[in-house]
Amino acid sequence: MKTNLEKAKAIFMDFGGSKFGMGRECAFEEYRQYHIPAETELEWIQEYQKELLNRLDKKPNESDIVSQFSSSVSNYKNYDALGALVAFTKEKSKQLCSFSKLRYAEELYRNGTSLRVSTGWKLL
Repeated sequence: MKTNLEKAKAIFMDFGGSKFGMGRECAFEEYRQYHIPAETELEWIQEYQKELLNRLDKKPNESDIVSQFSSSVSNYKNYDALGALVAFTKEKSKQLCSFSKLRYAEELYRNGTSLRVSTGWKLL
């Protein structure tokens, strides 16, 4: 039988940490009742992002994974992870099809714009 922490983590991971997504699918009330600290959510989102990067490493042309990763960066303002996506994109650029390159660029631009607005940092 799962503990409350395991149940909360399963919900969190299923929705990529998106409380909006949880609410839209009527899972937020259950998740909220577990009173998960922000520090734990940050650990979980880092674990989620690492898992997504591992999936991208195996299938770099899966643009849905890039979108999920990008959303998690936006939701948690985890801009170090955005740097990991930039590095990954540089490393895999020769393997990406044209459509995937476009999707990566869109996600990096969207988050780069968000990053510049929130921190004043410039994304090259």
